[in-house]
Amino acid sequence: MSVRKRELEQELKRASEPQKSLMRQVKVLKKEEERAHRSLLDANQRLQARRDEKVANAGSMKPDKARWNERLRTAEKNLYEQKNRHGELKQAVTDAYNSYEDIEPEVLAAHHVICLLKNQLKAIESKIRSMESSSGNSLNIFGPRCARVKQMVDKATKQRKFRGPVLGPIGAYCKIQHGKGGLASMAELAIGNGLLDRFVVFNDADRILFQKIRRDAGCQTDCGIFQQPQHCRYEIPAPPPGIETVATVISVQNDMIFNCLVDNIRIETKALFQNKKESEDSLLIEDNNNRYNIRGGIIKEAYFLPKGDSWKVTKGNIQMISNTRRLRKTIGADMTAAIKDVKNDYLSMNEDLALKDKNYAKLEHEHTEHKKQWNMKKRDLRKNEMEIDRMTKEIEDIKAEEASSSDNDIDTTEEEEDVSAAQAHLEQIRECQRKADNSIKEKAPKIRVIKENVDEVTARNKMVLRDINEAEQSLSQHYQAIEEQKVKLVKKRKKLQQYVEVVTEYSKEIKLAQDETNLYLKLARQIQHCRNRSYEQRKKRETNVQPSDESNSDNIQEPTEEELNLIKIPCELSLLKDQKHYEDKIAHVQERIELEKLRRLENSDDEPTAYDKYTRAWNTYKAKKEQIQEIDSTSKRMNDDLENRRKRWTQYRDFISYSSSMKFNETRKSTKKIEFVADALFYFIYFYLDSIVECTVSVDSQYEKF
Repeated sequence: MSVRKRELEQELKRASEPQKSLMRQVKVLKKEEERAHRSLLDANQRLQARRDEKVANAGSMKPDKARWNERLRTAEKNLYEQKNRHGELKQAVTDAYNSYEDIEPEVLAAHHVICLLKNQLKAIESKIRSMESSSGNSLNIFGPRCARVKQMVDKATKQRKFRGPVLGPIGAYCKIQHGKGGLASMAELAIGNGLLDRFVVFNDADRILFQKIRRDAGCQTDCGIFQQPQHCRYEIPAPPPGIETVATVISVQNDMIFNCLVDNIRIETKALFQNKKESEDSLLIEDNNNRYNIRGGIIKEAYFLPKGDSWKVTKGNIQMISNTRRLRKTIGADMTAAIKDVKNDYLSMNEDLALKDKNYAKLEHEHTEHKKQWNMKKRDLRKNEMEIDRMTKEIEDIKAEEASSSDNDIDTTEEEEDVSAAQAHLEQIRECQRKADNSIKEKAPKIRVIKENVDEVTARNKMVLRDINEAEQSLSQHYQAIEEQKVKLVKKRKKLQQYVEVVTEYSKEIKLAQDETNLYLKLARQIQHCRNRSYEQRKKRETNVQPSDESNSDNIQEPTEEELNLIKIPCELSLLKDQKHYEDKIAHVQERIELEKLRRLENSDDEPTAYDKYTRAWNTYKAKKEQIQEIDSTSKRMNDDLENRRKRWTQYRDFISYSSSMKFNETRKSTKKIEFVADALFYFIYFYLDSIVECTVSVDSQYEKF
C-alpha cells in the first residue's frame, strides 16, 4: 500500500505540475495585465494631452478640433469597452457550448431508455393478450405447446406406451414455500430459462417415444427432456444458518423431480439474497493471500436482488455475472395470478415510462435552454465584433476628417500607435490568460481523481498502520503470555518431578506390599492345600477306607510349588465373608475334634494300640491346633492389614485422582507428552494396586474355604 501511495503521489505531482505551471503563468499574466492596463491608460493620457495641445494651437479651428477630439475620445472609449467585453463574450459562448454538449448525452440516453420501455410495454401487451387467450389452461404459463405435449403424454400413458412414469412439466411440481415469495422470481432465474417446461423420463425407450411426441407437437426448443434414474429422494446438505437457497425456497412435491433438479440444476448450491452486500457479508471469507472463498463449502453461486445479478468465486477471485433478462414469477401461480402479475408489471412500467417521459421533457427543455443561451451568446459576440468594427471605422473616419482639414503641424500618430500597441498587448495577455484558465479547467478533473485516489490510499494506509499497531500489541502480549507460560511450565516441571519422586516412593512401598502379599498368598495356598488334604482324608474315613501310612506321611510333607500353583484364587470380592463366619467354622471344627476325641477314647483297642493311636492323634491335634492358631493369627493380621490397605488405597486413589486432574490439566495444553506419561503412570498405579487388592481378596477367599 505504501508503494501504491508513493506511485499515486508521484502521478499526482506529475499531473499537478502543468496545472501549477499554468497557475503561476496566470498569476504572471495577471500582473502583466495590470501593467499593460496601466500602460494603456498612460498611452491614452499622452494621446489626450497631445490632442489637447493640438486643439490649443488650432486657433480659428478650435471648436472643430474640440468636437473632433470629443468624438474621437468617445469612439475610442467605446472601442476599449467593446474589446474588453469581447473576451468575456467569447468565454461565455464557450461555456454555453460546453453546457450544451454536456447535457446532450443525457438527453440521448433518456430518449433511448424511453424507446426501450415503449418496446417492452408492447411486448407485455402482447404477452397479456396471449395469456388471456389461453387463460383456461394453466400449463401455458410454462410454454405455448406445454399443454398439448402434456395431453399427448397422458394419452400415451393411458395406452401403456410408456414403460415407466413420464413427469412434467417440471414447473407444475414446484411451489414456493410460505413466506418466501419475495425470492420466487430469483429462484426461477437461478433454475434457468427454458427448464420449467421440461419433462422427465427414466429409460431410453421412454425418451425416444417422448421425442417423437415433441416432434408431433411442433416443439423446437421448448418442452425439453431430462432422463433421470429412479431412486429415493436425495438427502442434500443443509445450507449455512440464515441463508436461503433454491432448494429451501422452492418446495418440490415429487421425489424424482427433486432429484432431477439436484442432479442437473444443483439447486442446493445456489443461494438467494435481498442485496449484494448481504450476500458478500454472509458468504465471503478472505484468506491471508487476499484470495476469497465461500463459507461452508456448500454454496457455489449467489443471486441477489433487484436485477437478479449473481457472483461466484473462481480460483480465489470474485466473478460477477450481470442479468439482462427480466425477472419472472411463474412457479406456483395459476394463470389468473400470473396475468395479474404481468398487468401489475405493465402498470409499473407504464408509470416508469411516464416518469421517464417527464425527466426526458425536463432534460429536453434544459437542453433547448442551453442551446438558446449558446445562440444568444453567439449573437452578442457577433454584435460585439460588429460594434468593434464600427468603432474602428469611425475612429479612422474621424482621424481622416481631422487630417484633411487640419493645418496644425502637431502629429498624434505616434501616440495613437502607442495606444493601439498597448491595447493589442492587453488583449493578447487576456487571451493567454483565458487559454491558461481553460487548460487549468481541463486538467482539474484528472488531478481531482488522482487526489481522491491518494486520499483513499492514505486512509487505507492509516487503517493498515492501525491494524499493524494492534497486531504488534497483540504479538507483544502473545510473547508475554508465552514467557509467562514458560515460567509456569518450569514450575509445573518441578512439581512433576516432585510427583515422580512421590510416585517412585509409593512404588517402593507397593513393591514391599506386593512381596508381603505374595508371602501371604503362598501361606494361604499352603493352608488351602492342607484343608484339601484334610477334606480328602475325611471323605475316605466316611467311606470306611483306612488311610495308608504314605497318606499319613503326606500330611507332614510340605506341598510343592506346582501343587500350590494349581490352587486357584477367587476372582470376586463377594466371595469373602466376615471374620465371625470363619471363627464359627473354627469353633465347629473344634467341637468335631472333641467329639472325635471322645469317640476314640471309647475305642476297645488294647493299650499299646490305643496308646499309639492316642500319640498319633495327639500329635495330629497339636499340629492342627498350632496350624489353626497360626492361621487365626495370620487371618487377623491379614484382615487388619487388608482394612488398613483399603483405607490407604482409597486415600491414595483420591489424592492421585485429584492431584492429577488439577495439576496435570494445567500443563496439558503446553506439554501433551507429560500428560500422557502422567495418565499412563496413574493407570499403571491403579491397575497395579487393583491387582494387589485382588491378591489380598484371594487370600481371604482361600481362608474362608479352609
